[in-house]
Amino acid sequence: MSNLEVKVSWKKGAKEKILTRGDVITKDVARQTLDRTYPTIPLAKTVNSGRLRLSSMSGGVKGSDGNYYIGSYTSYAKYVWVMGSGTNWSTPGTNGKWYARTWLKEGISILKNSIERNWLK
Repeated sequence: MSNLEVKVSWKKGAKEKILTRGDVITKDVARQTLDRTYPTIPLAKTVNSGRLRLSSMSGGVKGSDGNYYIGSYTSYAKYVWVMGSGTNWSTPGTNGKWYARTWLKEGISILKNSIERNWLK
């Protein structure tokens, strides 16, 4: 077998797109998870009604370089997060651990959708 020499020449910007694609997909996965979770984030029927949901959406996706996170930025989110199935939720369809539940239910769909949306073109 003879030696084989291969020479690659990149189209302008192609190499950067490939190297950053994982980061773009990771951020998009976090965004889609947040968007799909919105209806299940608890909505208390109190003076602060909707604050947990609103803070989640306004907080959006935080982070950079493949390390992204989403959260509910209220002082009480961590207490609501751990409330179990025996909780008498004031809004039907809401629950604790809302992001985790959405990911377990829709994670594969979210990932496939993100990869398809952010495929190199």
